[in-house]
Amino acid sequence: QVALEGEKSGWDKYETLITNSVRDYETVTINEDDLITINYTSGTTARPKGVMITHRNAYMNIMGTLVHHHLTPEDRYLWTLPMFHANGWTFTWINTARGMAHICLRKVEANIIYELLQSERVTMFCAAPTVLISITNVPEELRATAPKGIRLFTAGAPPAAATIEIVERDLGWELTHVYGLTETTPLIAVCEPRASHMDLTIEQRAKVKARQGVELVSSGELKVVDDNGVEVAKDGETLGEITVRGNVVMTGYYNDPESTAAAIKDGWFYTGDAAVVHDDGYLEIRDRFKDVIISGGENISSVEVEGCLLHHPAVLEVAVVGMPHEKWGEAPHAFVVLHNGKISNLRVVKGQALYTSNFNVPHDPYTTTSHGANSGNVKLLCCNGSTTTASTVTPATITATGNPTVTTNNSIFDDAKANVFGEGGDQNIIKTGSYVGGSAGLEINLGFEPQFLLIKNSSSGSSQW
Repeated sequence: QVALEGEKSGWDKYETLITNSVRDYETVTINEDDLITINYTSGTTARPKGVMITHRNAYMNIMGTLVHHHLTPEDRYLWTLPMFHANGWTFTWINTARGMAHICLRKVEANIIYELLQSERVTMFCAAPTVLISITNVPEELRATAPKGIRLFTAGAPPAAATIEIVERDLGWELTHVYGLTETTPLIAVCEPRASHMDLTIEQRAKVKARQGVELVSSGELKVVDDNGVEVAKDGETLGEITVRGNVVMTGYYNDPESTAAAIKDGWFYTGDAAVVHDDGYLEIRDRFKDVIISGGENISSVEVEGCLLHHPAVLEVAVVGMPHEKWGEAPHAFVVLHNGKISNLRVVKGQALYTSNFNVPHDPYTTTSHGANSGNVKLLCCNGSTTTASTVTPATITATGNPTVTTNNSIFDDAKANVFGEGGDQNIIKTGSYVGGSAGLEINLGFEPQFLLIKNSSSGSSQW
């Protein structure tokens, strides 16, 4: 038994073992097709499968990563990413090959991370989006201690543009989005920064960085194909499955020829990821095919809806899944974690600037979690611009400029009240009128750009947000 930290009777101390170890080392002959690891994956969703990775697989991933991202012996790497997660995205070997320092921590906690960033002069780390959310969701005084210029890779799930904005704008770090799977050793795509990206606003650049990017130079071939194996158009709309073949694709699943044959067809590994390709050749994942929500015959990307919700300042984390619906067969359901002290029972209404289609709007009920949150059923109208549309109330137009000023071209609710929270503080808009039936939709034109809108319906003697 070996104690990595501290001491215990009968246990060997790790550092002592290293100090007293024999210095003579005899190399062994290694064939490039010999296995270097067997990584078990999909344990939470299906029978675990052992992914057989060869020395050649790992070597090519290491070299490809170093081509796209320059590292030197002066770099110091912080292990917020588990080494067992696809071999730490091969940084277990990358760091050692470049003579870099490995900075390890027992537990991924924001306070410890910020302390080590300073004390250990960290220059690089990797983290899944959920870890980035925990790192950014800290008090301002702690965030202010973060050294500037730290580089990081993120992968494991599509990061929201909102998270990328915070990392680069508030922390001053350089984020690179990479993509891959355990079966591809893992990296097969990188959102390669281009000089033209620097001409974009930070919000526009964050949207680009949220894409998975282009294939690594060493990985082999990467294509997004339709059901017939034909590459999809580079229009940012046509959905296909990401496939890859070449240097980094696993040998197969250990003792599981059936699963291997299902995943690798004619030499191509089928990832199960649904993606589009933009006109610049950068691919963007919309979902796992098994997670696509089919509502009334329309395909809904849970990733796209999650990205929208994360733009709202009250939302810390969100997961959108399909739930049975008596009319549509299936409908989006959002599990939302709110920032402390924010509103709960969140019901999100369509925001034209964020949602692409009516059928993308999550349905009730919402599941929310927040410590110290105020209670109340709230319809939230996400809004990035001066005009947005809700899909659950009757048509009308409200115009507000500066102090509360209201004009309408028809009626909405009896004693309807809208509270508008903008950069200038709270503004109240009060409208008295009668309910008018008709097609769904409410258009609100504002003389300023709000963060969000809260609309209260006090008609028929009841009060409902």
